[in-house]
Amino acid sequence: MRIQVLCVGILLLVGTATAQTPSTPDLHLRGDRFRPLTYSELDPDQKALADHVLSGERASLSGPYNVFLRSPKMADLAQQFGAYMRYHSSLPDDLQQLGILITARF
Repeated sequence: MRIQVLCVGILLLVGTATAQTPSTPDLHLRGDRFRPLTYSELDPDQKALADHVLSGERASLSGPYNVFLRSPKMADLAQQFGAYMRYHSSLPDDLQQLGILITARF
């Protein structure tokens, strides 16, 4: 009986936690020179960029996206190029790592 009550309690906690999630994503933007924007402040082009990045392989707007949101069309092209180079390159992983290390050393 106690196990059943415990299971019901856990289900209620999980249901409450999922019901309280916000409907707009938290962008986690950082930066001092440009004020980080909230999702509700974005225009349609900026929202499209944010949605595209968040639904892709990167799944995060960390990095230069606080600045990139100021020019969303250019930023979308840049992030597509970066995602291709990072996730869909024809080079094997060990050669990619070697290139990264040589570039860092230089």
